[in-house]
Amino acid sequence: MLPCLLSSQILSVDDNEVNHMVVENILTPRGFKITTCMSGVEALELLESRSYLPDLILLDCMMPVMSGFEVCQTLRRKHPQNALPIIMVSARSGDEDIVRGLSLGCNDYITKPFSAGELNARIDVQLKIRLPKNVKMRLKKGSSMIMDYHENVSVLICELVNMRRGYYKLRDTYDDGVDMLKGWRWTRLFTS
Repeated sequence: MLPCLLSSQILSVDDNEVNHMVVENILTPRGFKITTCMSGVEALELLESRSYLPDLILLDCMMPVMSGFEVCQTLRRKHPQNALPIIMVSARSGDEDIVRGLSLGCNDYITKPFSAGELNARIDVQLKIRLPKNVKMRLKKGSSMIMDYHENVSVLICELVNMRRGYYKLRDTYDDGVDMLKGWRWTRLFTS
């Protein structure tokens, strides 16, 4: 089990208070900060009002008014999977529900009842692969290109779409061209 960073925040969205208590009892001892919402609508309103995103969302599938599936679909219109991990949680264990959740953009799907070990392992995997917070903050501020210096990295990294155009744009920025790329990692990130 990975140690939790003190700033790791999880949003638990479930219409059942007992489920929130179970999540809190499992994750709070590890240092996670848990925020709870009792409905999908409440969760979306909370996320809209904040200037930051949680590190991960645990999202119940079956809720009144707005299902977890609808919440997931709404969130994916704004936030890609690697920027905002969503683990759907449900008593429904049928293939149809799991496939539906994954096709709507959830990162993982866990069925109730779950063990503490399974929940911790699934959260650890998602937190390891998500975008770093500094990248998420720069994307939120409107950056579409992020360039960071890394001493041991000398590879140009970007998505294959528009790769040539991005490379030439970067090359034109520096007089020394390719030689200036050594030590820089250039990542083109698209938010849509």
